[in-house]
Amino acid sequence: MLVECLVKQGQQRKKAIRKISSAAKSEVHSLVEGIVDVGETATKHYMHDEIVQLLEEVGFAVQSIDRVEFPWAEVIDHPPQWLKKPYPWDWMVVAGR
Repeated sequence: MLVECLVKQGQQRKKAIRKISSAAKSEVHSLVEGIVDVGETATKHYMHDEIVQLLEEVGFAVQSIDRVEFPWAEVIDHPPQWLKKPYPWDWMVVAGR
């Protein structure tokens, strides 16, 4: 989405991709493990099956798991007004022992 924002602001697509790729090099700690910086903090991003497996391995039973959308302003400073769906999202998991 960052590339699309830059393109709509008039930047050439190739230049926008280079700019975002350069920033990603310092923000992506491990693509394989899903660890990237969020607000300068290394943060693990889980796939659905991965979070379920982890919780079950430590003794929790997953009762529900849902995607929760949130505003673009949570991940992009000053997002443009035209930036709508698909919104960023995260997992909300309810689990118990």
